[in-house]
Amino acid sequence: MRKPILFLAFLTLATACSPKSETGQGGGMAVYEDPQKRFSCKVPGDWRVREEEPGSVAFFGPPSGSLAFAARVSIDFYARAGSEFASPEKFAQAQVASGAKTTPLLEKTWKGRKAYSFSLVRQLNFQHGGERIRQERREEILLIPVSDGFFAIEHSASPQAQESTAPVFQAVVESFLPST
Repeated sequence: MRKPILFLAFLTLATACSPKSETGQGGGMAVYEDPQKRFSCKVPGDWRVREEEPGSVAFFGPPSGSLAFAARVSIDFYARAGSEFASPEKFAQAQVASGAKTTPLLEKTWKGRKAYSFSLVRQLNFQHGGERIRQERREEILLIPVSDGFFAIEHSASPQAQESTAPVFQAVVESFLPST
């Protein structure tokens, strides 16, 4: 009886200590549902979630490794009325006006619907421990129009984390289900 228990204990310990991938997918995918029921999508279960104002959520990861929390995938809803961005085109124009280097806004088909995509590079300045730090961020953005506005799904990462966390962005985009 003692040998099977020791084997199960060893197996449990080995499984718990197994390495996770840099993309965060080692923790498995979980379904995220917006509290306002505007959308759902799949995200890595081990990435941090920060719900901001209604219609806005960000996922940060991967949770460990050399690129810990070097990437963010966010989903924001912009209403057609009363929003700072009335359309995907206005959203893209605002990114250019902010000083980011952007690619042209491209029309594409996403799940049979019209959508738009573009990428950008921006420089961020922040303070850390009294030291001023300048960091480059690369962003891939998909804009999905719906009847009352549009969703912006963004992947923002350091250059080092961009490629390794891109599969997480793709998984969110592929699983994204707007309610409208």
